Amino acid sequence: MCVLVLFLFVSCSLFYLTTYLFRYFLLQEKKKITSDFPSNPHSYPSSLCAAMSIDKLMDIQFQLKFTTKQFAKNATRCEKEQKQAMFKCKQAMEKNNMEGARIYAENSIRKKNESINHLRLAARMDAVVSRMDTAIKMKMVTKNMGDMVKGMDKVLKSMDPEKISKIMDQFEQQFETIDVTSAYMEGAIGQSTAGTTPEDEVNNLMSQVADEHGLDIKDQLDDKLRISSKMPQNEQPQQAREEDDDLENRLAALRGR
Repeated sequence: MCVLVLFLFVSCSLFYLTTYLFRYFLLQEKKKITSDFPSNPHSYPSSLCAAMSIDKLMDIQFQLKFTTKQFAKNATRCEKEQKQAMFKCKQAMEKNNMEGARIYAENSIRKKNESINHLRLAARMDAVVSRMDTAIKMKMVTKNMGDMVKGMDKVLKSMDPEKISKIMDQFEQQFETIDVTSAYMEGAIGQSTAGTTPEDEVNNLMSQVADEHGLDIKDQLDDKLRISSKMPQNEQPQQAREEDDDLENRLAALRGR
């Protein structure tokens, strides 16, 4: 009895110590992130996470991580219950109790589906936590994302898979908007940089530098020119235009939601 009490005491102590350390490091990370923002709230851009409470978002992150672990544990528990139901099904069949075996088989299938659903939701939540952390550090958290945080703690505490799935859908939609916007900007900047640097000017400058320093690169330049002449002229611009159109359509569709 004393050993059991001691074991429970040590387990509880380790749990509270782990929770305290986790919150401590979370607080340090929060201070590091908030230190990057100006002290005047009116100087924040309206589209960034300044319109929301960073403290609240960090608390939601912590709750998301905790809830993710809970769903992962539930998945493991359901998997064990599935195996137990399968074993009972086998025992019932050995006793020629087909009706009982059918019930155990139904329970086993139900527990298997529950385990898969809990595991899938835990994976989605873990992905949202990771992308949320990245978005905060890159200062790309939108105001809509901040609005979604309100009341989210109650949803997480309810452990309702349906409600949590809806929240995850909203977050993933916001991340998709950020991804499309970033991809569009990167593509536009990349094409602008490439389009303002003609190939012949680059070759002429390289030839000039080579002549000034006595370098022989004529053969390499000739090879590059021959390769360039064999490539279709409109292939790359056409592909770039198609990618631009695709990104513009996706961005317009996201804005129209």
